[in-house]
Amino acid sequence: MASKAPQKSVVNTPKDSINSHLDELIACTRENFYTFLLAYTSLQLGGGVLDSIRDDVTVSTSVGLNIEIEPISIVELKQFRADFPDFLLQVFHGKIVQGWKDLLTKIFCHYLFLHFSGQRQFIELKSANVRLDFASATSLDDQVKARLKRDFEFRKYSERQKLINKILNPKCLYPNELANIHKHIHIRNSFQHNNGILDSFALQDLGTDKIEILDLNGQQISVSKDQRITLSIPELNSFRRSLLMVAQKWRA
Repeated sequence: MASKAPQKSVVNTPKDSINSHLDELIACTRENFYTFLLAYTSLQLGGGVLDSIRDDVTVSTSVGLNIEIEPISIVELKQFRADFPDFLLQVFHGKIVQGWKDLLTKIFCHYLFLHFSGQRQFIELKSANVRLDFASATSLDDQVKARLKRDFEFRKYSERQKLINKILNPKCLYPNELANIHKHIHIRNSFQHNNGILDSFALQDLGTDKIEILDLNGQQISVSKDQRITLSIPELNSFRRSLLMVAQKWRA
């Protein structure tokens, strides 16, 4: 019998772990955008059904086992339909933004692991002040890592992006895409904390007096301080494309 050729052992490199996080982010971003398109299309189709129903009709629905809410008039549903596209855009935009922010933290923690395991010095982090509790049962190494992670998560987004990009993209390619992602971090914060109103803090951090976004027709419009941001599908797609381009660069 012929002997089997010895199997080559697969050695995982530190970059393999980073790439697995990036692959997960890329897949989730694509899935979220596709799910948004499905939800938006369902909404458009459902709108045609609503239009065919008389305004004096009411509908009832259950929200749990043997629990029904008061009848809702078709007129109210038709009025809400006008706001629902914005709601969908904000929900899926927020999911994509959160996935990106989580990625930065995962990459940061991985480089902490490499440093403390002696595989690679985290020289990009430079110096850091860490408060330790010597009365705690938690090891000093674990305390340091936990506090460094927490400090990283509380840094300004621009500082977090700059640190990770310095490691994975030292030539700082795709500056426009990185700037677009930065803009969308502030767009999400505006929806979360300021009812979609663009404030001076966001503009100051972005280094501009206005932001440019795409409207429903893909035309560029300006949003200035104290104006409301309105997301569109072209703008969400622009953000998605920028994020994927940077992720692919970081993966290279």
